[in-house]
Amino acid sequence: MYEIHEKLIEEMQEYLTRLGYSSETIKSYIKNLKYFFNWIIKENIEKVNQSTIDQYLKCLHKKPITSKTIQTKYNIIRHYNRYLEKTKNEKIITKPLELQDIDLPKKAEILTIKEIKKLYAVIEETIIGLRDKALLSLYYGCGLRNKEGTKVKIEDIDYKRSILEIKPGKNYQNRFIPLSIKVKEDLYRYQTQSRPYITNTKTNIFLLNNQGNPITPVTNRRIFNKLLEKSDIQKPITLHMLRHSLGTHLLKQGMQLEQISQLLGHKSLDTTQIYAQIKNHE
Repeated sequence: MYEIHEKLIEEMQEYLTRLGYSSETIKSYIKNLKYFFNWIIKENIEKVNQSTIDQYLKCLHKKPITSKTIQTKYNIIRHYNRYLEKTKNEKIITKPLELQDIDLPKKAEILTIKEIKKLYAVIEETIIGLRDKALLSLYYGCGLRNKEGTKVKIEDIDYKRSILEIKPGKNYQNRFIPLSIKVKEDLYRYQTQSRPYITNTKTNIFLLNNQGNPITPVTNRRIFNKLLEKSDIQKPITLHMLRHSLGTHLLKQGMQLEQISQLLGHKSLDTTQIYAQIKNHE
């Protein structure tokens, strides 16, 4: 049995490498897969199926570990399950993870793509409206944190290469975000058709408030809340949830978790894993 599991671990490691995961992520995943296989051996389990997974999760919940750690240990099983489906036409997971197994954040609510379109639809084609559309495209289209959006400078946007550079800050790291055609258009229209008429200073900060000064996180939230109210979306959504909405939508569209993690600037892939859970319970 030890030999079988060693072979499976080697195959899984090769699979994750082919998918393009970083060495650190693969190391973490393999460590947790070995933990799972060691548990199987200890419990003398010969056939791994959904019942085995349920039993494993119950065992984990009895240990002095956090829900986030349990989620991480479960995610490698999900990857392993996907590997079995693709290579051996088998699967060991036949039902989604139950909500009571892993605690979601209290504010795990996200906007659907239809609701995102409603937000854009209520924005008028005015000077201020173009600013609001650019704001929405930065926070949903690029997945920025509130403070990150207030620090974006005009020179950080490369329209030729369709890239936005986010400079490193105290709590986040440097990264380059690809701009979709629509996001790039929204940002460019604001910069050329709105910002010159709003600006009150020589600042190179991209987003400005109605008085022409660099926008603040508080003003950002106020603008977003007004758009939310106009769109008549009845959900307890905050500006920050646009970022979570993007992560969940990208996952549903097939983007790998590691790519989403890099796009959003997460320090750990464990943070990104929550989108898989939100996606499964929409």
